Order: sequence, then C-alpha cells, then structure tokens
Amino acid sequence: MRPSSSAKTRQHSADNNQEAGAERKASKSVKTARPAKSASGRGLRDLPGLSKRSKKAWIPDQHGAWAMLILPLLFGGTAGGWAPSQLLLALTALSGFLAWHAGTIWWRARNRAPYALAFYCYTGFFVFGALLLLGFWPKLWQWAIFSPIAILLLALTFRRQERSGLARFLVVSLCLLLAPAAFDLGSGFAHQAGWWPWWGGAWPHLWAGTALMTLYFWGTVPYVKTLIRERRSDAWLRFSIAYHAVTLLLVLLGAWCSLWGWWALVLAVVWLTRAVLFPLLSRGFFHDGRPRVIKPVVIGVLEIVLSALLALGWVFLG
Repeated sequence: MRPSSSAKTRQHSADNNQEAGAERKASKSVKTARPAKSASGRGLRDLPGLSKRSKKAWIPDQHGAWAMLILPLLFGGTAGGWAPSQLLLALTALSGFLAWHAGTIWWRARNRAPYALAFYCYTGFFVFGALLLLGFWPKLWQWAIFSPIAILLLALTFRRQERSGLARFLVVSLCLLLAPAAFDLGSGFAHQAGWWPWWGGAWPHLWAGTALMTLYFWGTVPYVKTLIRERRSDAWLRFSIAYHAVTLLLVLLGAWCSLWGWWALVLAVVWLTRAVLFPLLSRGFFHDGRPRVIKPVVIGVLEIVLSALLALGWVFLG
C-alpha cells in the first residue's frame, strides 16, 4: 500500500523540526565575543563616571535648586555692585552644592563606584575655589560665624537624613548667605565699626531683599513636601498653608514699612494660592475626585518662574 498524503505531510514536518533543532544547537555552540574588561573584572560601561546610574550624581534633578543659587548672587550684586570675584564665588557655590548632591547619593549607595567620580571632582573644585576666595579676599572668613549651619547639614547627611525638612531648610539658608557674600565682594567690604559691621550704606536694602528671599525659599520646603514625599500628610499640608499665610502677613507688613514695593504682596498671594491649590489638586479635591500626579519637573519650572518674577520685581521695582 502507498502511504497516504497526510502521512507524507507529517513525515515532512517532522524532518523540518529536526533540522530546526539542529540549527538551534549549532547556534548555541557558537560563542559571541564579549566586551573587553578592565583589570578589576568589570566592563568598561561599569567604570565610575561612565555608567548610566552616575548621571544622576553629575546633574541634579532638583530643577528649583538653580534659582536658589542664582537669586542670592543677583540680589547681592545688585545692591553692592558687580565685580569679577563674584563669578568665582558663583562657581565655588555651584561646585559646593553639586558636591553635596553627589555626596548624598554616594553615601547612601551600596555600590559607590558609579558615583565616586562626580563626588570627588565636585569636591575638588569646591575646595580649590574656596581656597582662592579666602586667599585673595581673607575678609570672607567673617562669614564663618554661620559654619554651624553647614556642620549640622553634614551631620544630617552622615545620618542619611539629607531629605528631611530640617536639612532642606539648612540648604536654603546656606544658599541665602551668598547674598551678603556677593555684596561684600561687590562693595569692597564696605563695613562700619561696631559689633554688627554689616550695616550702613546699602546694607539695609540688601537685608530687606534677603528677608524677602528667605520667606519665599523657606516656603518652598513644605510646599514641595506636600506634593512629593509628604503628599498624604495632613500635618505637612497644614504647616505649609499656615506658613504661607504668615508669610503673606509679613510681606504686607514689609510693604507697609517700605522695605519693598507692593508688588511683593502680589507675589505672596500667588505663593499662598499655589501652596493651597496644587496639594489639593494632587489629592483629588477637584473635578472627578481623582488624584492628579504633578510631576517634579512641573513643580520645578513653576518655582523657576516665580523666582524670576521675584528677581525682576526686586531689580526693577525695588
């Protein structure tokens, strides 16, 4: 009897399966070349500074932090005058902030190798810039009276509490000290005799601007907390709203006393409004009741805009 057509088809498919299996075995037996490794046994992409993980140590994702560094320098230069030394101050302050940012990631990581290069480079730039500033302008040593702020921040960082509210307040305070330091460099250290030499001349104008910046930047700490890490905390939300309400009253009092213009009161109303609106929006108090995720980049860009308005108001309206 001749085999049927279905039997021939089954036999043909079995032969094809056997050939495919043989090809898979042959392909597995061929070893592909691997990238060259360093003497320590790691691939080149795993070297410190070259991995993808190290990028977050080189470039912070805190978009609003740049305004914290720029505005105090702008206020100090506007009040005391501009000088080339302020550029070195700005670069040193930037290196110090980046070193602290990279250091926090390096300290918390189990594998510190990908973040070590950023930490060491930024720390070296900061130390070099600080030595130049103190060497050529030794009167800057007077601001060492605020060194306990930096010491406390380092202690919190050592205990891995750099993301706490207190640590954020300390970072903001250190950045705000750039305003009087820039004023000193621009004015040629125009001091008066007495226990508090930073008075007279344009110093009161600078301290008024620093106070206004302090009210704003300190308020960003609880505000950002209510949108990201503490977005479900009623205590942080109440604290943020209360702080901005008190800020509004203080700005009103400052405008009444001619410390700054009435334009600052408009900004304070905006600060309070966004401190109430955005956290409630993220909790679903509007529309269909669904929580809205507000991305950090949106929060940062908004703070940059508000910082720019604060700077423009201070420079052009006083």
